[in-house]
Amino acid sequence: MPERNVISWNALTEGYVHQRKPLEALSLFRLLKMEDLGPDQFTFASCLNACAAICSLKHGQQIHGMLLRTGFDQSVMISSSLIDMYSKCDYMAAAKQVFSLTERKGAALWNGMLSALCHHRNAQEVIGLFVQMIRERQKPDADTFLLVLTACCHCSLIEEGVDFFDLMTEKYRIVPGEKHYMCMVDLVNQASSNDKVVEWLENSPSGFNERVWEILVSNCVTCGNEELLSKVEEHLSEIGGPE
Repeated sequence: MPERNVISWNALTEGYVHQRKPLEALSLFRLLKMEDLGPDQFTFASCLNACAAICSLKHGQQIHGMLLRTGFDQSVMISSSLIDMYSKCDYMAAAKQVFSLTERKGAALWNGMLSALCHHRNAQEVIGLFVQMIRERQKPDADTFLLVLTACCHCSLIEEGVDFFDLMTEKYRIVPGEKHYMCMVDLVNQASSNDKVVEWLENSPSGFNERVWEILVSNCVTCGNEELLSKVEEHLSEIGGPE
């Protein structure tokens, strides 16, 4: 390597992480310290991602200790990486503490904490944090709502999911992507013909393209949801959709 500086080390470390070689990334970090090159927040973030990949709480906590000593711990990038690492290592108490102690919380950090809770299928905590986010006047984005809808799918919170979808489109004017609609397909498939979701379905979201309808019908058949399948087919015949 012509010039061994922290930028070139970071490029190598990040490359190993992206190639799913976390142990090599951590070995590079040890070599970097031996050469007395001061790591920056990008170095630490890559190493924390490596720790998350192998669920190494021990190494992650060691790096967290270095961050506290160097003052990088208040970086949003670092806080997000710490939350992800602790979540992947099943240490949610530490992830929540990092989130709580981070002074500047942008949408990325809120989404990172929501993602951690969603990863552990804590749907009620996801919803609670979302409510707190709104109260603190942090505007949610498309990723925020995808995480909330995913949490609703995990725990079969059907009516809540419908309400959040409507909140996203009507109040925040966020155009749903395919992943949002696929979450709604999962929710709809968990509904009986008497659920509020059927009424929502009958309003036929414009983003439900042919592929989404086909997946919904297929899921109903696979799961034996005959009541909902009947409703869906009746609705499709009315709007001239795929059968």
